[in-house]
Amino acid sequence: MKILIIEDEKRLARLLKQGLEEQGFVVDLACNGTEGQYQAEQYPYDTLLLDLMLPEVDGLTILKGLREKGNAVPVLIVTARGDVEDRIRGLNLGADDYLAKPFDLEELIARLRALIRRSRGQSSPLITVGDLTIDSNSRTVTRAEKRLSLSAREYDLLHYLALNSGRVISRTELIEHIYASDYEWDSNSMLVRLHHVFESQKRLVADASHELKTPLAVITTQCDVTLLSERRSEEYVETIKSIRSETKNITHLVNDLLSLARLDAGLISASRYEPVYIRDLVAYAVRLTAPLAAEREICVTTDSDDDLQMSCVRTALEEALLNLVENGIRYNHAGGKVIISTTINECRELVIEVRDGGNGIGSADLERIFERFYRAATSRSSNGSGLGLSIVKAIIEGHDGRITVVSNAGEGSCFTIVLPKSIVTSRLTHLSETPAGQMHAP
Repeated sequence: MKILIIEDEKRLARLLKQGLEEQGFVVDLACNGTEGQYQAEQYPYDTLLLDLMLPEVDGLTILKGLREKGNAVPVLIVTARGDVEDRIRGLNLGADDYLAKPFDLEELIARLRALIRRSRGQSSPLITVGDLTIDSNSRTVTRAEKRLSLSAREYDLLHYLALNSGRVISRTELIEHIYASDYEWDSNSMLVRLHHVFESQKRLVADASHELKTPLAVITTQCDVTLLSERRSEEYVETIKSIRSETKNITHLVNDLLSLARLDAGLISASRYEPVYIRDLVAYAVRLTAPLAAEREICVTTDSDDDLQMSCVRTALEEALLNLVENGIRYNHAGGKVIISTTINECRELVIEVRDGGNGIGSADLERIFERFYRAATSRSSNGSGLGLSIVKAIIEGHDGRITVVSNAGEGSCFTIVLPKSIVTSRLTHLSETPAGQMHAP
């Protein structure tokens, strides 16, 4: 929703602009009547916020000129002139609402939204197009009852398209309505990302449906076969055990799907960052995988800097590191090793390595190892969901990091996480005084 504020008191204008932008409005400013009249006549706005006592051209003259030219943009007069005669004159000239100074910002925002809804023939803040629902007040979007994670600008784009559903919208019209006049925009990247959000959700639903149907088919068929004839009690027990095993697989898959859904919905946000010692993340992964390591006789060793600290979404990084360590143990030789190390590289980035001497990954699988639901040849006989590494990748990229893997079949693997220096919160001062060749954690 794009608004033009025509207000000569610059401090008030700037505060209104800030407050409205924080509520999702796109705002242009004009600090005198001449400038305001020109902008109102030349550019499309969803509503005008108009002061009456303006230098050069007064507010009522601007309003009268707009209406005489057939411009029906909603106008909310905001002025210190609160006489009944002024209000009547403004409304008779075509103003849609009137608010006297001083005013409450929340009331102003509510009036603006109501004006815009009325101008579009809306009685509700909810806009529904197919299975897509947009709440104009809370600026939230759901599709098939699942909330989408969109940036503010992506929301503005989708909101405008939904308001004009069924009508062809030119790129120029889109830009004029969702960007401030002086904004430097890149429409292609925004449209591509919005398309990616929808395609990603559609692909996840399709893949999840496919993956869930297989174990459900196994359970159904096993029940049908078992009920074909009378059987010994031992056979019924074996059937129940098999069904229980399949339900565990389904539970694991559902949990992974929920993790991906949370990541797609914006789980990784700087607002959720908290300070975390790297040693604690490593210790968490080692502690939770200790029973599996003991069962497979795998030795897990660590080389982590006790002083190294970063700011991150702790639960997400714990999940990523735990996944890598568990894989290193599960796809290893009996009596093998898993080594977890942390360091700071020459670019002041945090580097976490999880190295094992296990089965390794074949070259044909390496290119697709981080794809959703992809299982490498060495893991296809396991009960994994094929989502673990894609979850790890999403978590790391959500922290503006990257993850790579080096591996050869039969020779083990090394997964390397690199996180940006911006989230490392300790030891950088010390490291900046250390020669580049010595910048490794002790």
